[in-house]
Amino acid sequence: MGTLSRLPPSREEPAISLSRVDLRSVALHDSRLNGSRFRYANLARSVLSGAWLEHADLTAADLRRANLDHAHLARANLRRASLQDANLRHADLRHANLRGANLHNATLDAAQLTGAQADQATIWPDGFDPDQRHQRGIIENRT
Repeated sequence: MGTLSRLPPSREEPAISLSRVDLRSVALHDSRLNGSRFRYANLARSVLSGAWLEHADLTAADLRRANLDHAHLARANLRRASLQDANLRHADLRHANLRGANLHNATLDAAQLTGAQADQATIWPDGFDPDQRHQRGIIENRT
């Protein structure tokens, strides 16, 4: 398993861009990656527990079986991301873009979802019905 780590970006330092990079099984736990770009990146089976990914662009990223326990994903773009079997326990997904994301079999126990955006293409874990989504503060656009 590889490991990538870095300090939080300063005002002069641009966010990291790892779009279309194969990062399968990489350990990024507790990393500071706010605003970073991971578009179409392969992060399957990665350890991202406690990682700071606020405002990160994870469009169409492969996060299948990733450990995102306690990850900070507020306002992250997870549009069309593959999150099947991902561990999102206690993750902060407030105001995240989940449009078209596949969360089949993902664990969302105690995840913060207030203001998260979803649409009819978003695939939810079995049993995570519209009433539960509404109670958790998810905004579902049906257009």
